[in-house]
Amino acid sequence: MKHLAAAGREVNIALVQDRRALQEPDAWREFVHEVLELTHEYIAAVEFGHAINRVKWGIWDFEELKNLYAPLVELRQRYPAVNITGPATIDFEYPFLLAAMQQWPQQVPVAAISHHLYVDRRGAPENPQSRFNAVDKFALAAAIASYLKVPDDKVVVSEVNWPISGASIYSPVTSPFEYRLAKPGEVPDSGVEEFSYSDYMLRYIVLALCSGLVDRVFWWRLVARGYGLVDKNDDGELRERPAFLALQHFLLTLGDSTFVQACLPEQRDQRHGLYQFEFERPDGEHLLLCWSHGPAIAAPALEAARIEDALGNSLEAIPKELSGSPLYFRDVTGLS
Repeated sequence: MKHLAAAGREVNIALVQDRRALQEPDAWREFVHEVLELTHEYIAAVEFGHAINRVKWGIWDFEELKNLYAPLVELRQRYPAVNITGPATIDFEYPFLLAAMQQWPQQVPVAAISHHLYVDRRGAPENPQSRFNAVDKFALAAAIASYLKVPDDKVVVSEVNWPISGASIYSPVTSPFEYRLAKPGEVPDSGVEEFSYSDYMLRYIVLALCSGLVDRVFWWRLVARGYGLVDKNDDGELRERPAFLALQHFLLTLGDSTFVQACLPEQRDQRHGLYQFEFERPDGEHLLLCWSHGPAIAAPALEAARIEDALGNSLEAIPKELSGSPLYFRDVTGLS
């Protein structure tokens, strides 16, 4: 952490509770202050709590949540330079988020609404849950931040991923139901294969950041057998998944770019159609990042110097169709 801060990297941490934090509040308070005492010089923000609307993380009612927040006032007084975010609820359960913030001490400003906004059970991020797809959920979160008078209506997606199919006991979804005598196929596998994981990740990040409704997205996580950007086998060997390469190429290509405009399908039904995002790089290059949600469609007719796939590989020929795997149309001319 010290080395990251010295290298100019912004460091954020999360304080994660368990049942003991509620049963032994003095131990929780001691833990919180010990962590901040060791890290406050090197961090920009701390997320207070973790998935508080899931009993497996130790909190059973709002009175207990209020007790979990007890150290916040003293924490704010002792470390005023550290931003505090929360409430770190998980999934599309905004009524709980609002109720949780009623337990948050009024004298402790929240620097951002941090939320674990998973959408994997809907499949692609563009798929709606009832009438709300990922962008609609971002908009509701921003509206809540505005209602709570959070500075700049700031929203942070502090945890998100898609589970990898076939991960068995390493899957965050199926692992609680896997057991030694389970027959093959007995436990439903709701994960996605690695290239779909990569495509959904890229699409989620672009939708979040280009919507202007989300300040940042933290992908969870770098190394994990069932859901990480990097796989780790039983021998400890690491393997970069397609998503690692896709995120690397995205950051190298667009990390310092400016979002210009987007062309999106109508907000109805399954939101199928062309998703096209225009960016301008610091060197003046204009490029488009495009994909199709739903059935493949004809690739847009663009004057591009070259076309790259999601992993950064240059395509030898202009594709006839656009699929759910994003393509980079580089150095595009004739844009209005």
